[in-house]
Amino acid sequence: MKIIQLSKLVKRRYIHVLQIALFTSVLSVILLNNVVFQMMRSSERISTSQMIPGWSRIYKPLMYDVVKPDAVSFGYSWVRDLFDPDIAEPLLGKSFFNFGLSGATSFESMRLIQSSLATHVPEHAFLDIRAFPDAPRARLLEHQFDERILHVNRDGSENNMAPIYRWIKVNTGGAALAFNLRFLNIEQKLRFGAQRESLLPPYEQRDWALRSDDINFYRALVEQRSEPNNAQDGNTYEDLKKSIGLLCEKGVKVHIYDAPWPCSQPYQVSINQLNILRDLGKTCQSLTYHMFGYPNVVTMEGLQKDPGQSLFYRPDGHPRPTAGQLILTQILDLQDTDAAPSLPSDFGQDLLKLPEAQAALWVKERAARCEGKWAAGAYKDTLSEMGYLFSKWRRGDLIKSSEND
Repeated sequence: MKIIQLSKLVKRRYIHVLQIALFTSVLSVILLNNVVFQMMRSSERISTSQMIPGWSRIYKPLMYDVVKPDAVSFGYSWVRDLFDPDIAEPLLGKSFFNFGLSGATSFESMRLIQSSLATHVPEHAFLDIRAFPDAPRARLLEHQFDERILHVNRDGSENNMAPIYRWIKVNTGGAALAFNLRFLNIEQKLRFGAQRESLLPPYEQRDWALRSDDINFYRALVEQRSEPNNAQDGNTYEDLKKSIGLLCEKGVKVHIYDAPWPCSQPYQVSINQLNILRDLGKTCQSLTYHMFGYPNVVTMEGLQKDPGQSLFYRPDGHPRPTAGQLILTQILDLQDTDAAPSLPSDFGQDLLKLPEAQAALWVKERAARCEGKWAAGAYKDTLSEMGYLFSKWRRGDLIKSSEND
């Protein structure tokens, strides 16, 4: 009998110890998550936090409310990698927030815009048009996107429960803990003198010496004559239209662009996008649209004689923040400011400012380059300018790159 009673006593004590251990573990996670989040949202670290891939769906809606930026970018991972606030802010002379999320769907970006406008209205918003497809296969939400932390419900009504769910997500989530540990690792290395750009994935560089197949493919694309790609655009861009409408209603200057990538999409797709945006521009007077996804000095970087380490592309093909620096300079016409880099003579322009026929011709001529058909002298001029500009950029004309820091 005594043995049974002793066994029960030991069992109760064991359960009690487990309860204490579990409570201590949960409390430790809450304290760690909270402390790290306070570090991430501090003015000294918040720009670095925005550039770390991972659990941005949890943190960025909360960070936006802290920054209350003058300018903001929305979209998928290409957007996240393009715009580093540490580059954008001295260039613009304004605060900047990067709302780019890994794998963000068009619906997610639209909902983030809807929510963010409820707390702060920025002056400028930058949206990558290729981040807003609405094909039948497109998913509304990706893993870890929780609409309960947004200030606004889908129907536009206020979400009064958002503060509670935000607290739960930040303090108790295992995903938050994983991101926090990654942030702390970067923070420790920074304290020991590591260069910021050497630690952030958006600054990784493609080594063109290892990309001979890509170089040969690009060269054949722009030099050898081929038949046009007549693929049609199956998208209606409903989330993009709604996003632009929400921003314009609040008086935000909306800048649509496609990121620099050689031959990013067929001519008919670009024309469809242009026509949609032209119609929206009739009611949204501040709307601009710049195309960068065609053969030009930046996208043809690998065709230099000795391209070496890429200035503008990561190993996975994502554009780096140095490309974002050029994009912002062109879109906001900052060429004459002290912090602006040198721009190629042919690197996008606002197509909504051009007459309809002239804009269509501009798009057609750039699409033809992907068929090996260039205007007289244009290919030779592009290669010549490439040599001059890359020499200048590598000597420090870009604000930041891992080669000139």
